Amino acid sequence: LPMCVLFAGVAEPLMSWWLGPDFADKSGDVAAILAVGLFANCLAQIPFAAIQAVGRSDVTGKIHLAELPLYFAGLWALIPLGIRGVAVAWSVRAIVDAASLFGLSRRVGAGVVGRDEVKAMWFGVLLVGGTAMAALSFKGPGQWLVVSLAIMGATIGAKGWLSRIADTGDR
Repeated sequence: LPMCVLFAGVAEPLMSWWLGPDFADKSGDVAAILAVGLFANCLAQIPFAAIQAVGRSDVTGKIHLAELPLYFAGLWALIPLGIRGVAVAWSVRAIVDAASLFGLSRRVGAGVVGRDEVKAMWFGVLLVGGTAMAALSFKGPGQWLVVSLAIMGATIGAKGWLSRIADTGDR
């Protein structure tokens, strides 16, 4: 979570330093949008692995087949916006995929994460998305303040979540 928040917040300055300002102007916001999808995609690996572990690979296959026409429709609608639209479509697909996998993992007996943890994870998705939006809105010194506050919040949230798991011994 803290790494995705950091990347969402400093994608454009990082791209400018690494590949130059011209490239950063065209791709910094795309990288920030993709950071949101990256975080959701990382979260989705938990229920994906749990569903596979209980021998229900058919469930993940059906989810991905059901997502395919929706993803193509989203791409069709957002491609006119250019690469930014494609990034939004992929990030939305990753979020829908994670939500579907978490929801169905309990139904097939593979629920490895409780409701409180799922809420904390979705808070993380909103935090990464909010950081990306703020970083795209506030250029300059305001951007660094927003990113610093978001990273502190993400770190505190992740530490609290991990300590809760360690205290309960549930996982």
